Amino acid sequence: MNQEESIPYQLRHRQEHRSIKVGEARAFRFAVSWKTYVFVLVLLLGAVFFYLRYKNPANVVSTQILHTDAADFKTWQPDELGKLKLRAAVATAVKDLNLAVRYQKKGWISNPELFNEAPVKFQLVRTGAPIVARFELSMKDPNTYLLKHGKGAAAEFEFNRIYTTEIGSWMITRMPAYAAYDGQTIIIDVQNPELVTEKLFIGLLSEMDTNNPGFTQFSVKDPVQSRGEAFLNKVISQLNTSLAEERATKAAIDIKQLDQQLLAFDDKVDSLQAELNALSRTARDSEQSPAATNYLKLARESEVARNEIAFKRSALEGLTRYLKQDLLTVLPPSSAALADPKLDALLRQLIALQSQSQQLLQSHLRTDPAFKPLVQQTAKIRTLMTQQIGSIAATLQKRSAVVEASDVRAAGMLQLMAPMEQKLVLLKRKQLNYENQYAFLLKRKEEILLKQAAQKT
Repeated sequence: MNQEESIPYQLRHRQEHRSIKVGEARAFRFAVSWKTYVFVLVLLLGAVFFYLRYKNPANVVSTQILHTDAADFKTWQPDELGKLKLRAAVATAVKDLNLAVRYQKKGWISNPELFNEAPVKFQLVRTGAPIVARFELSMKDPNTYLLKHGKGAAAEFEFNRIYTTEIGSWMITRMPAYAAYDGQTIIIDVQNPELVTEKLFIGLLSEMDTNNPGFTQFSVKDPVQSRGEAFLNKVISQLNTSLAEERATKAAIDIKQLDQQLLAFDDKVDSLQAELNALSRTARDSEQSPAATNYLKLARESEVARNEIAFKRSALEGLTRYLKQDLLTVLPPSSAALADPKLDALLRQLIALQSQSQQLLQSHLRTDPAFKPLVQQTAKIRTLMTQQIGSIAATLQKRSAVVEASDVRAAGMLQLMAPMEQKLVLLKRKQLNYENQYAFLLKRKEEILLKQAAQKT
C-alpha cells in the first residue's frame, strides 16, 4: 500500500490548504514590497529632480577695506556715516551691474543662471510698482522676440524699444551672446532696485567683520561666484571713488580761497614797497637805533602769531555762518587756515552727505523718508562742528592775550625813537605783517598739495 494513500484524507486536505495559503501570503508580500520599492524609488527620483531644479548653492565671496591708506589718511570707518556711504555704494553697484535683473536658461531639470553670458539685457528705465516679475523670452529673429509674463500668452516685442507696463518702463537689448541661444527660452526675473539694494546692504552688514581694528571684512553669498565678486569689487571701488571725490572737493575749496587771498596781497605789497622805498631814501643817512632793532625783532615774532590768529578767526566766522545754512545743499567754506584735523574730517563727511543727497534727489523728493538718515547725520555733524569751533576759539583767545602783552612792550620801545624813525619802523612792521601772511598762506597751500599727492600714490 502506498504511503500517500495511507495518509487520511482530511489531514492531506489541511496540508494542501496550508500550502496554498503560504503561497498566497508570499505572493501578497512580494506584490506589496514591489509597490513599496517603486514608490520609494519615485520619491527619491522626485527629490533628486527638485534638488537639481531648485538648488541654490551659496558661494561666499569676501574682501577687505582698510580703515587708513598708505599715507595714513582715514578711508572708511564702520560708523553711522560709513554705513550711509556703504549703502550708497551698494545702490551704485546694483545700478551699474543691473543686479535687479537675473537671467536663467530654461532647462528640463535645472535652470542655470547667466550673469555675464546672457543673450539679452533687460533695462528698467523707470521703476513702477515694487513687485517681483518673471518673464520668459524666446528669440524670434534678430529684431523681435516673444515675451511671456505669468500665465498669459506670449506676445511679440521689438529689441531696443521702450515699453511701459505695471512694473514701469523697460527695454530689452540684444547682447553679443544672442546667436548662441537661438531657439532657447530665457527666464528673466525682475525686482525693484530699491528692494535689491536694501537686501544686499543688510546682507553686507550682517556678514561684516569688524573685529580687526585696521580693516573691515565684507562677505556676500551668491549662487554665481562671479556675480558676487563683481558686486564686492564695485562696492569697494565706489567707496574709494567717493573718498577721492570728497578729498578733491575739500582741497579745491581750500586752494581756491588761498589763491584768492594770495592774489589780494599783490596790490598791497606793491603799494607798501613804493612807500617804504620813498621813506628809506629820506632817512638813508640815519642809522637804525637799538630801540628800532629790538622793536622789529619783537614785531616779527608777534606778527607771525597775530596773522595766524587773524586767519583762523576769519575761518571760524565763515564756518559759524555756514552752520546756519542747509548743510545738505551748500558747499562748506575753506578751513585751510585752521589746519585742524577734526574739522577737516567733519567737513569731508558733510561733502560725502551732500554727494549722497544729490544722488537721492535724482529719484526721490526731498521729503522722502530716504533722506531721514542723512538729515540725522547732518545734525550730529553740526553739533560736533559747533563744539570744535568753540574749543578752537577759546585757544585763540588765550594766544591773543599773549600777543597783546607783547604789543604793550613794543609800544614802549616805539616811544624811544625819533618821529621819522617811528614812521619807518611802522612801515617795516607792516611789511613784516604782509610777508608773514603771504608765507602762512603759501605754507598751507603747499601742505594741501602735498597731501593730495600723497593720497594719489
